[in-house]
Amino acid sequence: MTRRERLMAILLVVVVVVVGGGLLAHIFIVEPLNQIDEQLLVTQEKLSTALAQQNQEEKIRAEIFSVNPRLSNWNKISLPPKNPALKKAGLSEKAQKENHRHNMQVEYERYLSNLMRTSGFRADTISVKVAQPDAKTKLDLPKNAEPPYERLAFKVTAKGNKETIAKMLTEFHKEPLLHQVRDIEISVPNNPLATSTSASTSDSGEEATPTGPRGGGAVGGGRRPARDSGNDGTLNLAMTVEALMVRDAEARATMKPEAVSYPPRVLSNRDFTMLAKRNMFTGIAPTYTPPTRTETPRQTENRAEVLRFVKLTMLYYDPNRDRWEGTLYDQANGPVRIDGQDLEGNPVKKIRWETTLNTRLRNELKIPDRYGNLLLDATVVHVDEQQLILKADKSFFRLRCGDTLYPAVEKPLSKAELKELGLEEEEEEAKAEEGAGNEEEDTEG
Repeated sequence: MTRRERLMAILLVVVVVVVGGGLLAHIFIVEPLNQIDEQLLVTQEKLSTALAQQNQEEKIRAEIFSVNPRLSNWNKISLPPKNPALKKAGLSEKAQKENHRHNMQVEYERYLSNLMRTSGFRADTISVKVAQPDAKTKLDLPKNAEPPYERLAFKVTAKGNKETIAKMLTEFHKEPLLHQVRDIEISVPNNPLATSTSASTSDSGEEATPTGPRGGGAVGGGRRPARDSGNDGTLNLAMTVEALMVRDAEARATMKPEAVSYPPRVLSNRDFTMLAKRNMFTGIAPTYTPPTRTETPRQTENRAEVLRFVKLTMLYYDPNRDRWEGTLYDQANGPVRIDGQDLEGNPVKKIRWETTLNTRLRNELKIPDRYGNLLLDATVVHVDEQQLILKADKSFFRLRCGDTLYPAVEKPLSKAELKELGLEEEEEEAKAEEGAGNEEEDTEG
């Protein structure tokens, strides 16, 4: 090979290396860098759009909170989505969720029942049942996406008057919970001549039970005219209540929060008492001042003579509810006849021989006499296979099978017995309530 040919070969190799190297650099370096730059621009645009949406949402949230600061406490006023105690129990995540949801339904159902009773609705007409949320409120979420909240719905029916409805709505909206009355219907009873033989509500809002001719009892069988007449102001109430359980809210064991920064003040500032005064035909009713009259001494029965007929007949374990329960029978009055329905919806009279007590929804025991005087107002605090423990007048007493309320109410349990049953906290609360009452009396004095 001549020198000229060698030089030409070298130049050819250089040209091939330069061209090939440039092509390879373009394919493996320049082109990927250009793609990265384009992706970076697209990502930056998406980020800018997302930041703009976030700023807009923050602005809307700030405007909402400025109108209603209470919503800033959503993580506290929401029903708790989790209970830390269930996680410690070693349950699976699904079991924890189902167990907690059931507990919240039971606790909120108890809250609604107590609200209706304290507002003055007739205790024998109050019904609170778990319902399915409105399908229209279901969120349209992507597949497999977890909803941000869960609605717990309840159907509530009761009988009262305009005053009790106004009081109930006022107290409901004062409660620091993320709940609402979804819909409400108020109507006049269809049968103005109906009679009632079950428990009724006294004028003071306390549950009173009709009694027979031989004295009062928890399950008295006496008959009295119903308060359902068409001209006494009795109304049927039916409403749907929904409570929210937000996914990222505060986890706690209790339904209600300990404290909130902003107490409810939106709907609670409305004067619901105007419901009882406004009439579409006559306008606002004038204030009625009843005439003064001399009250005669109210009749009453001997407390021991009434309580000695009410007997604890049975203690049993309910496997479906996983708890112990007890039954009381009033020997003086016998069974109670209550209004009910058969399988076809026809009205029938049912007989209830005994009153069931437990530490959950059926934990209240009220014993009036034949004149409506409340002789015993007790709460069930403990039930097991041997005994039923009641708390009344800041003291505790025990009933065993076959025992009657009197003389059991005259034999309070000692501190040692309460400690053995694990009721020290109940005793401390009773002492605290008694101390608070004494301070109020000293202040008034």
